[in-house]
Amino acid sequence: MENEILPGYTLHPATDEEFMTLYKERESLYFAGFEQTDLVGDVSDHDREQFTIRHKAFTGGERFQWFIQHKGDIIGWTLAQQDDPITLLMRNTAVDPAHRRGGVYTALLAFVVAFAREHGYQRITSTHSATNNAILIPKLKADFVISGLHVDERFGVMVHLTHFLYPHRRSVVERRVRGF
Repeated sequence: MENEILPGYTLHPATDEEFMTLYKERESLYFAGFEQTDLVGDVSDHDREQFTIRHKAFTGGERFQWFIQHKGDIIGWTLAQQDDPITLLMRNTAVDPAHRRGGVYTALLAFVVAFAREHGYQRITSTHSATNNAILIPKLKADFVISGLHVDERFGVMVHLTHFLYPHRRSVVERRVRGF
């Protein structure tokens, strides 16, 4: 099913195989400048095998993935995954450099928020490098809030964002942050 997010820009559902094929082809283009450290370089073959088994065993709930197209050409993707019964995790989004800063990501966020609400989720979460202003700013403008910070050995300082789909849930969180 095609979803128009901006004039000339549409989202198309992608299978796991289609998504992973495109991801592998374009990862270095879309994520140029973001260093990911290999942390398993010095482990035994047995340990690598166990890591593979753990990875395959983790299903993580429903997955939703779409290709972003501009006039029929794939110019990016987004992947969201059910994190728990009420949370949709925005796991990975990428847009061709030539299509950045034109409102595509902002339009995509509006689509994901509507999709999450329509499918019964109560919040949307995501985690980003603390220096990734190209993503943090649009999300904060779209009513996501900073809900945590942590250090990831692969990516460095990370910001956890949450968008509460219902005002009551957000007001409860705000009360808890204030301490009453």
